[in-house]
Amino acid sequence: MPTVETQLRELARHLDTEFTDVEVEELTPPRVASPIGPPGLHEPSPGRLPTWTVAAGTAVLVLLVVGGVALITGTLGGESQPPVAPIGTTIEPVPSPRMEFRMAYDAESNRILIFGGSSEGEGVGDLDDTWSYDLNLNTWTDMSPAPSPRGLGAMAYDAESDRVVLLGNGTWAYDFNTNTWRNMSPVTRPLGGGAMAYDAESDRVVLFLQWTGAPDNETWTYDFNSNTWTKMEPTTRPSPRTYSPMVYDAESDRVILFGGATSAGDNRETWAYDFNTNTWTNMEPAARPSRRHSHAMAYDAESDRVVLFGGHLPAAAPDWSADTFSDETWAYDFNTNTWTKMEPPTQPLKRAAHNLAYDAESDRVVLFGGDVSPGYVHSDETWAYDLNANTWTDLSPVGQESQ
Repeated sequence: MPTVETQLRELARHLDTEFTDVEVEELTPPRVASPIGPPGLHEPSPGRLPTWTVAAGTAVLVLLVVGGVALITGTLGGESQPPVAPIGTTIEPVPSPRMEFRMAYDAESNRILIFGGSSEGEGVGDLDDTWSYDLNLNTWTDMSPAPSPRGLGAMAYDAESDRVVLLGNGTWAYDFNTNTWRNMSPVTRPLGGGAMAYDAESDRVVLFLQWTGAPDNETWTYDFNSNTWTKMEPTTRPSPRTYSPMVYDAESDRVILFGGATSAGDNRETWAYDFNTNTWTNMEPAARPSRRHSHAMAYDAESDRVVLFGGHLPAAAPDWSADTFSDETWAYDFNTNTWTKMEPPTQPLKRAAHNLAYDAESDRVVLFGGDVSPGYVHSDETWAYDLNANTWTDLSPVGQESQ
């Protein structure tokens, strides 16, 4: 049987070039260490190969060999060439720095998904790309199918239907398995943006509509199976506000909302919504985070806590230039109605307009992106938070500068 190097040179001959400085590394077994997940080595996800990083000008060939994988690098033509890699090999892709994007965890595929965002400033440079993140391999993949939705909207994962539902310039559903966005085109739909969370017990996506040209406070629900939006009209509800995230607490069967920007300034209220009774309840905990908006939250199912990080903190009007960002980590227990400031030894930089999602398989809250200064300096960092150990870990790929 020809050696791997011989096969490689034969390939180069067919490409009418040379392959020099050949190095062959056999990777056996083809498993990788998770940077944050369970200890030990893990098989790559179906259809994926392990990820290697190579310098520009290097060609990469990955060959399946008996008992493992061979990674071969070399130089094409003796001069700098664009990187060459086979399908299934990723060379450190990372979503571009952004703020105000949407993020959700696809439990069936064990991927965190992000869509869109703003690339230059608030309301400027809107993006329409779709990315998936595998925490076990610490890899981002640019999915970006066509067509794609437009607009910042709101997003949540419908576990029963295995679809990510997005409200933007319409109602869209994303299927990771087929990498397709579908415009659902329901007969009626909310007009505007807000915060969404999936109520698993009722199999409904709950929307708190926050912007229809002005701050709003409507409550809507979406049934994917019947493709219908329903305006709920609860008797009591939070006041109109914007930039107020919410999550679903599965153990308590409540949607939790905190803070936001109101006409009276930033808010620090904690509200809980019960779909079964169509009621909002102002929880009024004794201790709670300070007033803020553009923070991020995720529900840690293993610990039964809502995790909050960061946000935009107000200064005395009219000196809005003095606004500051937060790097606080808080955890909320619905059962005892208590917020706890966690005080981890290290944490991401102060930021707002970022996002969080809980990776159930790895039991970590994942953070991506956001603004790291009032001057709209966007981030492309990836962090993971372990509530049990109260530790943040920077997972930004090697060679990527932290913002």
